[in-house]
Amino acid sequence: MAFGFVLERFGLFLHVLRQDPGHAGRDLSFWIGIAFITLALITISFSIVQFRRVLKTLKPVEIPERYCTWSGLR
Repeated sequence: MAFGFVLERFGLFLHVLRQDPGHAGRDLSFWIGIAFITLALITISFSIVQFRRVLKTLKPVEIPERYCTWSGLR
């Protein structure tokens, strides 16, 4: 996800370097950055679903003491 933000901001940096105030449109780096960010969000969502599925299969004795099972999911 961070790589996507870097790519998207790099396009803005190139516009500043060119000193082209009339052209503030979206270029290829913007769309590639958005694609990486979207891919990261899909991966995070899939990981949360997998974690919940595995957690449901565990018995209470298999979960370590004081382990927070809801942390990061709410």
